[in-house]
Amino acid sequence: MIKLVRLAIAAAAFATLFFVGGGTASPVASNDTLYQLCGRVFPDPHAYWPSPVQTLARSPFAKGNAACAAADFLQYDELTSGMQQLDHLFPDFIQFSALERSFGDGSECATSTSNQDFCSAGLPRQGVPGERVRSDLYLIRVTDERVPDTDKKFFVFPLSIHAIERAGAEAGVRMAEDLATWAACESHIAPVIVNCSQEAPIPHPLLEAGGQDSITAGDALKRSVIYFIFPNADGWKRGDRDNVVRFYQRYNGNGVDMNRDWPSVGYTFKPYTPWSEPETRAFGKVLKQIKGKWDGGIDLHGQLIDRAFSFTLLGQGQKDYSKNQRILQTVKGAWSDAEARLSWSPLIKSNTADPDDPRVYGVQWGTVWDTIDYTTTGALGDWIDSPLGLDADGIDNEMSLSHVSNCGTGACYETGVEQLHVDGNKSLVYSMVNFTLKPEDTAFRVPGKVGYVYDPHVLSNSGQPLGPPPGAGLPPQDPIEGVLLTPANSFRYEFVVKGPDEDVYNGGLEGRATPENVAGIGPSSLTSVVLEQYRPDEPNVSEDAGCGNGGDKWAEVNRYYNQSSIYLQTRTCRCPADTASASRAGSPPPLRRTAASYVSTSRSPARRRGRTRASSRTR
Repeated sequence: MIKLVRLAIAAAAFATLFFVGGGTASPVASNDTLYQLCGRVFPDPHAYWPSPVQTLARSPFAKGNAACAAADFLQYDELTSGMQQLDHLFPDFIQFSALERSFGDGSECATSTSNQDFCSAGLPRQGVPGERVRSDLYLIRVTDERVPDTDKKFFVFPLSIHAIERAGAEAGVRMAEDLATWAACESHIAPVIVNCSQEAPIPHPLLEAGGQDSITAGDALKRSVIYFIFPNADGWKRGDRDNVVRFYQRYNGNGVDMNRDWPSVGYTFKPYTPWSEPETRAFGKVLKQIKGKWDGGIDLHGQLIDRAFSFTLLGQGQKDYSKNQRILQTVKGAWSDAEARLSWSPLIKSNTADPDDPRVYGVQWGTVWDTIDYTTTGALGDWIDSPLGLDADGIDNEMSLSHVSNCGTGACYETGVEQLHVDGNKSLVYSMVNFTLKPEDTAFRVPGKVGYVYDPHVLSNSGQPLGPPPGAGLPPQDPIEGVLLTPANSFRYEFVVKGPDEDVYNGGLEGRATPENVAGIGPSSLTSVVLEQYRPDEPNVSEDAGCGNGGDKWAEVNRYYNQSSIYLQTRTCRCPADTASASRAGSPPPLRRTAASYVSTSRSPARRRGRTRASSRTR
């Protein structure tokens, strides 16, 4: 039987807003001279040293000298230069690594064309369809390297997987610097240019706000290994100053929400295929390679604005009593710390304040559904929590004013808000580390006598043995690249999908389309990208109304899931399906040209031989 697949675009009218970059340096102290001037590699927005006292309505927990107070979001190249300086200052406590160089085969991400390399998907080049600027992916390891890892607790904290939500990344680098600085000072091995007296008290408690029993930073790093990871280089770099058009991006360069791309137990929302993206595959493989079972992790996100500045969210996974109690200890401790740590801000009210008080609460916690009325599949925080992933104590967090509520592009820097992001995320991370190392008694006890009902009957099912599908081991079909979808071909393209009879094993199919763009910003968020299957022998085939005509035997199998048109992403449209499927993708007709390619994979069982075509029309 012939199977036909088509790639098509259904487009809407669009308007694009351009936000031209500007602003000043962040700044970052990337050498010893600047470090002595700034007091920290990554000074805070409310940095006030060498003054011994902070001014009113500013954070008393801010770090760094006032002369270098942060004035803009950290740029991606400043991340690398700043972390290299921290690595230089504190080699016993900090390791900053590029995934491809440290865990891959050493390819250069800037020139890589392999999706197996541990690199970003890549931002589209300005005005050129089909091209990509790929970036290194980074992680930070913070621990006392003088102590073996054998009995240490392992934590991972993903930072800004939605790159328009800058709160996580802004806080994460500063937490790494806190921990390394305080541990070095506590061990009396800090370089002479580090002003340990300014960091007082030494030893320094993790929970700086007081009121709770806290371990010190030095003790924490002797007993734990803490990883901070940066999953979304593309979305970050689209908002950097050197991108000219500053618009931080929720998605990666493929236009995919990577917080929907992680394996999860049970149902996965149909438009997503777990680990379809190079970034999620890279970090998933690396984290599992580092350690099979971890101890804790919090995925740090941002949101618009709500009744609370920060929501600490318990995930959907099942938990035994002990795990549930450990997570509750963390979130309650973080809430208590944040109540004190955020109280300096005129925006924040205590949880005991009058409900009519127009300010927002500092922190509230609960399940995702009960707190923000939200459901999703494939979330990174759930993967951290799941036995499929790191099997750790996983939590998510949403922090206000770290989204498009920030002037529509995420690129406007307000020092008071960004200091809240830094302080609030420190409460979360430091509380998880602290209370994991100081656990409560989690034994489940009930009063009186306990009885059990014994039932000798056991239900079992031996199942069926699984073997490789026909054709497994054959190479996938060669990719079809360099196709241009234009008005001349009605944004349609047809091609044949082969099968084992042609010595090809196509377990899956991806259609990729990239419209022309400016600095990675384009109108493809206003198009429909659909995978379709041609079924000439089957009656009453249903189809998407935006593509083709009724009765033309094309049936929709999958489509690019676009959460919102506000992000103006220019994507490589990744719409995976099995080989019975067809794909349509592209860009709105006003751009006149879209580059497309079709890639076969071997991730799922191969099916029958088929034929494909691509088509689209404006709707």
